[in-house]
Amino acid sequence: MKDRARWLVLLAAVASLAPAPGQVGGCGDPDPYANAADFCRARDQLECTRAYWRGELTAEQVPDCEREAAERCEAVADWPPWCRPRPTFYEARGCLDDLRREDLLELPPAEMPRCRLCPPPPEGGSDGS
Repeated sequence: MKDRARWLVLLAAVASLAPAPGQVGGCGDPDPYANAADFCRARDQLECTRAYWRGELTAEQVPDCEREAAERCEAVADWPPWCRPRPTFYEARGCLDDLRREDLLELPPAEMPRCRLCPPPPEGGSDGS
């Protein structure tokens, strides 16, 4: 009888080491979704850099462009309501990585597959930005 009790205690101890329900593969990340305001700011500031690389802005104009981008994105509280499921951190990072690529410099973000994070707004709706 003592051996059976030991095995039950050992089994309970091993079972308690497993991840909690809903945490499998979560690695403790509480929110896997991208922050809309942070993404907006990074994307729009990268657009300023891209404009400089294309010769559309001078080096002196880039800081003003980036400041305006940051101010514009301060009002972004969340992804638009039609953007469900919300983009993940890794999807947003993929878009930002593509925006840094020299071979995609002439391609507008709307035409970059990894930057199509949300579907277009519904007919008659605003774009949410």
